[in-house]
Amino acid sequence: MADVRLGDPVTTHGPSRRILTVLLVEFLLIVGGFTAASAFAANSGPHSGLTAKVFFWQQQTNSDAAAKANAVSVARQFVLNADAFTPANIKGYLANLTPLMTTKFQADQTKEYAQFEQLVGPVLSQVTGASKYAAMASTGSIQFAALGSFTGTTATVLVAHDALFAGVRPQQCASQPASCQTRRWLVTLRKIGGVWLVDNYNQNL
Repeated sequence: MADVRLGDPVTTHGPSRRILTVLLVEFLLIVGGFTAASAFAANSGPHSGLTAKVFFWQQQTNSDAAAKANAVSVARQFVLNADAFTPANIKGYLANLTPLMTTKFQADQTKEYAQFEQLVGPVLSQVTGASKYAAMASTGSIQFAALGSFTGTTATVLVAHDALFAGVRPQQCASQPASCQTRRWLVTLRKIGGVWLVDNYNQNL
C-alpha cells in the first residue's frame, strides 16, 4: 500500500471488501475456537465425570419410576378384571384375565376356573328372573394400590378394593354393606419380555 503524502487527496472510503471478508473469517474462527474450547473444558473438567453420573442416575431413576408405575397399573387392572363377573358370560371371564398373566399362572387359573364353572354352572341354570341374574353380577372399585417390593424384574403390589354386587356403586357401600365386599390382595408380578404380568396373588390378607 503506497504512503500518503502531504497534499494527496484524502479518501473517506472504508476498508475494501476483501479486507472485510478477511476480518469476518478471522472473527468466525475466533468465536469457533472459544466455543470448541468451552465444550472441551466442560467435558474434560474435574466435574465432567460427576455430570455423567448424575445424568445416568436421573435416567435410571426415571426408568425405575416408569417401571414401578406400570407394575402398579397392571396389578390394578388385574384386580378390576377379577372383580368384574357377568353370569351371562362365564367363558369370557377368564379371557379378560389371561392376557395379564404369566404362562404358568394362566395354566393354574384355567384349571381352577374349570372347577369353578362346574360348581356355578348348575346354579346359574336354575336362576330365573333378570333381577336375580343381575344380582350375581359384580364390578370392582379400587380403594388404593401401593407398591410393596420391586427389583426391576419382579414386584408386589398391595391392592385394596371393593367387589360390588347387584349394580351397587362405591358410594352406596355404607348404606348397602351386604352388596360390597372389601378385599385386600397382594399381587405378585414378573417382567417378561419388557411387559409386567401377574404371576400370582394372595387374597387372604
